[in-house]
Amino acid sequence: MEHYGRVIQVTGHTVQVEIAKSTECAKCKACDMFDTREKIILEAQNDINAQQNDMVTIEVAAKQVLASSVLVFLMPVLFLIVGYWLGSTHLWFSSNPESSGIISALIALLLSFGVIFVTDRLIFKKAGFQAHLISPSL
Repeated sequence: MEHYGRVIQVTGHTVQVEIAKSTECAKCKACDMFDTREKIILEAQNDINAQQNDMVTIEVAAKQVLASSVLVFLMPVLFLIVGYWLGSTHLWFSSNPESSGIISALIALLLSFGVIFVTDRLIFKKAGFQAHLISPSL
């Protein structure tokens, strides 16, 4: 996916680029519950030696978009389901298996947020999962 934006900060070999939300973003609306801004700030590898305030074309790999979507949207649901199953069949927090399932599902949901945070920091911040500047925009 290619986007066009403006470099707002240069730090070493990485830059922060401000891009307008694309039409795909407008259709999804998943972020709007947390962030209603019209622009997104994205960190990218500065492969073209762009400077602050340069207009650039930025490329985000399809595998990055897919992996991020799976991580953010599917992982919490999977943790909820597995947590409920474990709680209701194997763990007994109370005399009622339903209550144990609900409690363990909520604990698993919280755990999934930790897994998302760690995965983002350890895997998605590596060069293979970062966006790249591919050309200056006119």
